[in-house]
Amino acid sequence: MGGERENPLVIDEALFLCHSSISKHGLREEEVAATSDCVGTHSRDYTGSKLETKTRQTTVDSEKLFGVKLKYLPRSVAHPAANVTLHTPDGRNIIIIIIIISAHATAPKRGYALYVHIEMSTQEKLISHVMKEEPVGCRNKVTVVGVGMVGMASAVSVLLKDLCDELALVDVMEDKLKGEAMDLQHGALFLKTHKIVADKDYSVTANSKVVVVTAGARQQEGESRLNLVQRNVNIFKFIIPNIVKYSPNCILLVVSNPVDILTYVAWKLSGFPRHRVIGSGTNLDSARFRHLMGEKFHLHPASCHGWIIGEHGDSSVAVWSGVNIAGVSLQNLNPKMGADGDSENWKDVHKKVVDGAYEVIKLKGYTSWAIGMSVADLVESIMKNLHKVHPVSTLVQGMHGVKDEVFLSIPCVLGNSGLTDVIHMTLKPEEETQLVKSAETLWGVQKELTLLFILLKEPIAMPPVIRSPSLDMFDANKTSIEKSNNRSRPRKPSTVVIHNSMSTSMGSSCFHKQAEPGTSAGEATYHPGNFRTQR
Repeated sequence: MGGERENPLVIDEALFLCHSSISKHGLREEEVAATSDCVGTHSRDYTGSKLETKTRQTTVDSEKLFGVKLKYLPRSVAHPAANVTLHTPDGRNIIIIIIIISAHATAPKRGYALYVHIEMSTQEKLISHVMKEEPVGCRNKVTVVGVGMVGMASAVSVLLKDLCDELALVDVMEDKLKGEAMDLQHGALFLKTHKIVADKDYSVTANSKVVVVTAGARQQEGESRLNLVQRNVNIFKFIIPNIVKYSPNCILLVVSNPVDILTYVAWKLSGFPRHRVIGSGTNLDSARFRHLMGEKFHLHPASCHGWIIGEHGDSSVAVWSGVNIAGVSLQNLNPKMGADGDSENWKDVHKKVVDGAYEVIKLKGYTSWAIGMSVADLVESIMKNLHKVHPVSTLVQGMHGVKDEVFLSIPCVLGNSGLTDVIHMTLKPEEETQLVKSAETLWGVQKELTLLFILLKEPIAMPPVIRSPSLDMFDANKTSIEKSNNRSRPRKPSTVVIHNSMSTSMGSSCFHKQAEPGTSAGEATYHPGNFRTQR
């Protein structure tokens, strides 16, 4: 009797039954931590924990164990070989007691009896599952890459419009990322979207429907526009493949500046069809234009119709021939609208659109809310399959006299599949000329990137991160000491300064002028070539 109970082979067989029981209940060994009391001198590794040999327990009442009285089985015959408690990740305790039944007149063969008691978790006591299969996961997941000012404004706007059932945030700065995510999670009670996840690992973005990219590099003092774009290509070369890896069927919405060029870069790096790579473009420019129209006529912007197309920046084009209210063409009422000699100075309205971002930056240091709401407007059209028309950045080669492979904003239809259609606007000759000029300006930069794409065939590691003392400070807002230090110790052009979407989404990857009072790194002028981008 005792010899049989202490036989290592017997214990091994008993533990095999224990393992089978675990499998039966759908648990994997790596998910279970085991503690046990075993009879005999045998010990063995099991589910990551050592089974320690201890003094045998008293004989267990078979009726209590099995719910059936085994009257023919003498109490002295049944002995507990092992008492194993399994602790599962969800807090359950599974108690498995293995009984060795020795040879006896009433039981001619030695056998094993197994008692399994599963302690129910609080969740199991409260909730009963009706479905046998696993519940379907999220269907409308949105990811925001970069948790700076614009990244978070975009995230909040998406949440408040109830556009997704899961929101994922990604950033290289773990502390800021964790803080922003926690801040949103604490407000989950007030949102329809309660699942908000965040991680620097892009696996958190898996199966996203839309991925909003607001990350990029900040321009350094004295840096050329081409060098900045090349650094952003390096950053995008890290970001875009990771997005593609985990969400191969997603729609890319690029917000980082210079948005038109970086949308082109994202298109090249992703290998996606053109309808699944969209730049936020002049959607916000057009919104500013309609707001200014509304102020002029004391009307709601929704009743004022006008389009800003082309580059998101200084070379944008106001389509005066299409400006109307209730279908009434304003240019028919004022033929000189937008031209020289216009007594109402409508040309100034377009200038205010271009300069509006810089004015906001001068006053508050950055732009965030308007671009965030603009992004949510685009995401809504995609997620809800609205088939609304938006001025967004797309490939315009072959349209309106544009011969080069560039991305510019023109009216496009957005739906569940991405950018489904392009609207062919009727432009006046002077408007088309301005659009072609805008395209040529961008192509002058993009054609220099061709060699770079060839040289950078292999994926690169994320560039080193250098942060300013405060996440909310820009070069133009530094103290005189900091500025003095910068002048005495210039940064190396090869160093990548990533401010995620705060600098990135506020235009960290745009071209800006060298620090002037009240100017942020996000939206400012790059003097050579008069190439300026904005948010």
